[in-house]
Amino acid sequence: LQPIMASFSLEENQSFLSLGEKRVKDLAHIMRWCPTMDLVAVVTRPPRTAGTSGGCELCLHRLSWQRVWTVPFAEAVITVVQWRPDGKALAAGFTDGFVRIYDVEHGNEFQKHSVAKCTITAINWTNLSDTAVATNGGALVHDRTQDFVIPETPQNIELGSESGVLPLEEVTRSLPNDASPQNFSILVVGAENGIVHFYALGALFIGHIDFSKDEIVSQNEGSKLINLFMSANLEELTAVVQIQENLCVLQRSTKTFSQRPCELCAMSLQYARIVSLVKYLGALISSMEAAWESILLELDNKLKTFAENREGAGRLSLEVEFMALLTRGVPSLELEGFLSRELTSRKLKSMGSTVESSYVNIQEVVIGPINNITQALMFRLGDLEGLSSWEERFEDIGLDSSLIQNCTTLLGSFLLKTGEFLRAVDNSKREFHEFFSWLQRVVKLMESPDTVVDIKFDSREVRKFIMETLSSNENEDSAVMFDIVGQHFKGSRLSTVQQRGGRWEKIYCDLAMHTPIDGCHGDIYTAIDHSETGTVELNGLRRVLLGQGNTYDQIDEAVTWLIDNKYIQCNEDGDCTLANKSLTSGHHQLFPDRPSDTLKQVFSDLEEGIHTAFAQAAPRCSTTFEAKSHKMMKSISAKVCFPLSNEETAVLMVHQLSMTCIEVIKFENGEALKATVEFDEGLEIIGLEEYTVNTFAILLKTTESSYLALVSTENLELTSDPCENVPANNLIESWCDAGDAVMLAVSGTRKIGNTVGKNQKQVKLFDLASGPADDDEESDDEDDDEEQDA
Repeated sequence: LQPIMASFSLEENQSFLSLGEKRVKDLAHIMRWCPTMDLVAVVTRPPRTAGTSGGCELCLHRLSWQRVWTVPFAEAVITVVQWRPDGKALAAGFTDGFVRIYDVEHGNEFQKHSVAKCTITAINWTNLSDTAVATNGGALVHDRTQDFVIPETPQNIELGSESGVLPLEEVTRSLPNDASPQNFSILVVGAENGIVHFYALGALFIGHIDFSKDEIVSQNEGSKLINLFMSANLEELTAVVQIQENLCVLQRSTKTFSQRPCELCAMSLQYARIVSLVKYLGALISSMEAAWESILLELDNKLKTFAENREGAGRLSLEVEFMALLTRGVPSLELEGFLSRELTSRKLKSMGSTVESSYVNIQEVVIGPINNITQALMFRLGDLEGLSSWEERFEDIGLDSSLIQNCTTLLGSFLLKTGEFLRAVDNSKREFHEFFSWLQRVVKLMESPDTVVDIKFDSREVRKFIMETLSSNENEDSAVMFDIVGQHFKGSRLSTVQQRGGRWEKIYCDLAMHTPIDGCHGDIYTAIDHSETGTVELNGLRRVLLGQGNTYDQIDEAVTWLIDNKYIQCNEDGDCTLANKSLTSGHHQLFPDRPSDTLKQVFSDLEEGIHTAFAQAAPRCSTTFEAKSHKMMKSISAKVCFPLSNEETAVLMVHQLSMTCIEVIKFENGEALKATVEFDEGLEIIGLEEYTVNTFAILLKTTESSYLALVSTENLELTSDPCENVPANNLIESWCDAGDAVMLAVSGTRKIGNTVGKNQKQVKLFDLASGPADDDEESDDEDDDEEQDA
């Protein structure tokens, strides 16, 4: 034994069993053990070199040091990590002011919160204590949507890793099943500027405190928040702010959290699952957009090249070229050359097959996953609306029934819009098919001039495709105008041929897809609806519809039906106007239709509505936080830890007072009881960590070695004005030689700890619940390889 530690004998103080040494690839900066499993989170950083901006890696290791997963970061650097009390999630704070939460099984990020525009310096994640659980009753809400099955997306529709969306089963696994008090936890995140945020279950933002506005802190520049601690009953937050050579301990009352654990748990559970479903919905819409873009990409590029290479000033009017070909049956020389070079019969056939397949995949996404997710969302919003009606318990935490009803209305509009979108996809698919069929006839005629092919046939779908999809496009990056499906993805409002000009062009376009009327009923109705004067001369309309292929009998039947059902009114002169009745108003509509809005716009409004509904919790809860007390104390470092206390109303804090002394302070009812613990001369304190109730781990350094020790405060006498220091010899339970260690990490629940050597790559593991192994066992261990030893 080293002479400096001669007062500690192995007979009196049990040493720890060494579990071997391991190495990390880069420099280890942070290590944190899981409270429920033998897992350790390690943050490593590469050595700094000139011209590099930093970056780091978050790794998860087993006790055997087998790596479970790694998440690399190119720019941002992790400054603090903390486990959720159940060990199923890991929170990491970054220099960019964000806190990200990762699924422990796969390392997937499933929550991300912006706290401040500066470094995150403290994270605390606390479960409601058993004592507090006993006073809060049972669960308010049970998860009844676990059986909702979300069908798999088609193979050609991929969410992609960049979507940031977890599979829904992973989201479910990371959350409790019911809103009972024992499942309630609060994540507290603090930035160095004093901003502190609270998140129920790590998901819902439920409050904030700005310690920089405290009178003492605001008077001292350069103050820095260094640690946070939430009491076990969630009634009190303790923050430690470093002010030059002093530590300022600030306490705030958070009784709302302890008085409403069931309500906050129910609200945050619904929030987490609703937001996850909405994210998944958004990713599906984005993936459908990507699939749609792939449909038009090849054709768009070819037409764009054709337009750019055409002689003459300005962009080519593709609509004029193709309409001339459709009506005259003879292409221009430029168009004929383009078709013969770029769009051969074989290419058109392949392209048409790809287009049809892609549209089918989009339809399957809407019919399957999107419909099921929408139903699950409607179910959850219904549950939430029921909770919001319980004003006595939910109003004071910010759950507003009118805002939840608005979300339900927006979701209903989205559901109607998906039906409209499906019909648009079906029409667009049919138009593409007709256009490609017609174009194949044209190309076939050019390839075999002797073949008898009628290319001057009258097709409504081809006319509609040319007038809408090949019309002049405001998007200079594309030669092809977005069809109605593309408009649903790209814009906020749906544009039509009528809106781009031309009184009778609207006749050729059946944009009454939201009506239950088929055939020329809808044509007549929309022609009147979109005419410049709101009036259409019936005989002129008959002639146009007759040219479309409708018979006189069909037209007469349609007009008679609309007049008899009072959809249109005709005067003696034959002028028709719309009656005050919509084709969709035959029954009461629960949700607004929003016919002019795109699918993406309606979804964006739904996202905003859900965000607004849940955003009321934080300001409502924050108004209840009250300042309790503050204490100033001398300190030479920012090393602070909070060993757990058996007492619900007390907070136990340990901080480094000098090179060889630590101060143990107990805050209770506004008073501070303390004691100073002094270590032998020659020992330097280089690390402090919480271990178990009233016990902390400490790393001590001498000129020759470092020592890992467990120190108990259970029998330590605390007074308001201690007269003399307490020797540490009487408080150290066990210790061991840690070599050249400069950092420690321990887990009191798993009785495991480790130290990191001076080079920051060598890690020593210890079983903190066992004594040293005998010589035979040690020799056997030395012979085993790393895998066998693990």
